Parts: sequence; C-alpha cells; structure tokens
Amino acid sequence: RSGWSRGRHGSLTGPQAITENCSWCMNEACAPLHEYFEVPYPFFLELADPAAKNQYIAAKHLDNEMERLASVRTIRGGLKTATSALQMVRQLCDMAAIATSCPMALVGLLDKHVYVPCAESGLGSLDKIDRQKCLAAHACRNGSPLVCSNLNRDVRFSANPWRRDVLKAQFYAGIPLTLSNGHTIGAIEVFDTTPRFACMEVITQLQTVVRGLIRKFEETLAKNIHVENEMAHKSSSMSGRRNPSTKNMENKQRTPRAPAPSAPSAPAIPPPKKSPKPSMRSPSHKPSGSEPEPLKAKGEPKMPTSAAPVDPTPTPVAPAPAAGAG
Repeated sequence: RSGWSRGRHGSLTGPQAITENCSWCMNEACAPLHEYFEVPYPFFLELADPAAKNQYIAAKHLDNEMERLASVRTIRGGLKTATSALQMVRQLCDMAAIATSCPMALVGLLDKHVYVPCAESGLGSLDKIDRQKCLAAHACRNGSPLVCSNLNRDVRFSANPWRRDVLKAQFYAGIPLTLSNGHTIGAIEVFDTTPRFACMEVITQLQTVVRGLIRKFEETLAKNIHVENEMAHKSSSMSGRRNPSTKNMENKQRTPRAPAPSAPSAPAIPPPKKSPKPSMRSPSHKPSGSEPEPLKAKGEPKMPTSAAPVDPTPTPVAPAPAAGAG
C-alpha cells in the first residue's frame, strides 16, 4: 500500500506501516513496532541503525528533566539511610513478580546517565545500568504504561544489548512512577523470557504495587526535603550570627583591663654619670668643668678677643746690591 495517512499513534506519517495486533491478546497496544516513525515518543535517531548489531533506539530526556532529577537524587539519598523504606520497596517488587507471574521484576530510579536499581526479583545483584540501554527510559518518556509482547520483533528493543545479552527477555511491561509534583522518577518493570498471553492484564495486576511505590517514594521525598531545608536553615543561621563564645572572647579583648595594685616603689636612684672619654693627645684625665684661664699680669693690655688674620703669604725681600756697583 502507498500514500500518506495517520499512523496508529495519531501522528502524520509516511506510507502506512503494516501494523498488527498482539498475536496473544489481540490488542494493538502491546504489539511490537516495526518502523521508527511508529515510536510515539522522542528518541535518538543517531542510534537507530538496523545494519549495526549493537545499535538501538534510546529514549530522549523528559521535558522537565532538571526538576525531575532533583527529586530523584533526594529520594536516592533518603533510601541510603531509610532501611524501612527500602525494605518496603523490595517487598512491593516481589509482589509485582508474584502478581504478574513474571520471573523477573525491577524497581529503579532514572538518573541523568544511569538507571539505578532499588529492588529486584529474579535478576540477582544488579549494578547501575546505562540510561540509554535501559527499557525504563522508554516507559518514562512514553508517559504511560508500555507493554511489548515480543521484544525480539520490536525495532526499539531487538538489538538492545542489555535486553538481548543480560535479560534475555521477550516480554516487557513497564509503568512509569510519576509523583504528585509531576516528576517521573523511575519505573516498575516486569520481564518474561517467553511471549505472554493477556499482555494488557499485567498493567491491571500491577496497579496495587504502583500505588504502594508512589506512596513510599512520596514519603521519602517529603521527609528528606524537610531535613534538607532544616540543614540549610541552620547553616544560614550560623553564618548570619557569630558564635556566642567567640563574641564573648572579642568583648574581653576589647575591654581594657584595670591596672593591678603595685607595691610601693623604692626611691629612684639616679644613673651614674658617664666619665668623659680620654683625649687622644693626653692619656691623663682632665677634670670636669671648664678649664680656668691663665692669670695675666697687672697693667698688661688686654688683647682683643679676635685678632686680624695673619696673611700666610711671605713678604718679598729686595735683593742686595751687587758688589762694585756705583
């Protein structure tokens, strides 16, 4: 068939894709997608390369990514110390596997670059998963429950190396966990190694688990936001006012101390007089005081105190006349 028409998700597409109903439950909603333009949410086109073995579609970030990540990290921090909350999440994850009769179940938080498992059933010890490889990123970006009856035939997941080599899953159902503040923090997922009958019934079977998880994550978020606000308030209060002990110390340093009463002091002893330095011309010590003037004879005229300066130039002497001169 050729021509342009609206695809199964209501968007304007190219030539109409060959769609199919789920061969197990006859519901179109859980049938695998065969074309990229059938994907109803944004994804990375540069990873959509069917010729490469390990290329796969990666869902893009959510619209409120920055605000959502703040809630995710607050809950992650709260679960590290709230052992009772983490234990409840694990119990709900086990309930999901039992209610859906799936051998594998996973509850995780979708962080910026990784998908962080909080609880698992039938998957062993899981480390952090690359966000681009996890299936939960698709459920969160889809914004509603995502079910695929046969992952091997779905263009989004068939070449995904984590799904193919680690999970080895063929059936998938994931429900995004969206809090009352509008932040989608992660997902509850169930997997099966074989295709499933009555695929959409799995979503109904998970509703009780979803409500329990959202309630527990809401409590953890509210509690830790309150703790963070208290810590921030205390920090600002401490920076805005000085420590009382420090303030008292500063006041003590600024207040001048009164002089302590002292014992009556002894009479001051004058320092000894320094003897004059000996003259370089005479080794004997000269008596202190001014030197007495020499006695003068009576009637001797007194010389003026200031005499005229003597000319140091010698007076020229006239030569004697020569002998025999006439």
